[in-house]
Amino acid sequence: MGFLTLIQSSIAKYLLIAASIFSLILFGAFELHSLESKYDKQGYNRAKSEDVEQLLKQEKQSQLITQTFQSKLNKAQNERTIAENKLYDISKSNDVAINQLRQQLDSFNSGMPIDSRSTLSNRIATISTLFAECTQRYSDLAEQADKQSYDIKVMKESWPK
Repeated sequence: MGFLTLIQSSIAKYLLIAASIFSLILFGAFELHSLESKYDKQGYNRAKSEDVEQLLKQEKQSQLITQTFQSKLNKAQNERTIAENKLYDISKSNDVAINQLRQQLDSFNSGMPIDSRSTLSNRIATISTLFAECTQRYSDLAEQADKQSYDIKVMKESWPK
């Protein structure tokens, strides 16, 4: 979305610049019209032809600038279209991945036993008891191993050398 906003802001800037240029041309035309009375005293025809030449030059410049901005606008729109297509492709691949995960979850859930809460509680209690017994036996075994290790150490130290 940030890329699309960037493109839209670029397009807006180009349109604003084009509008500014157009308003400058209109302002220049208005100013030329207001100065017309001045040129009447010096030769209306000569002044008019100079004004027309200047106006034509400005029009050509504005056309070139407009063409430049139009090409930049077209490029930005093409980039936006490409970005939208990429986002669409990513969205489609995400949809496929989501559907695969849903199918995996459904197949996993279908393999799970459907037991009541009390049955599950009994299983957990049995497993906890079994684990506690195993832990106790392991502790007893570790204690016996420690005692034997101590006995071996004492015998080695007391054995004549």
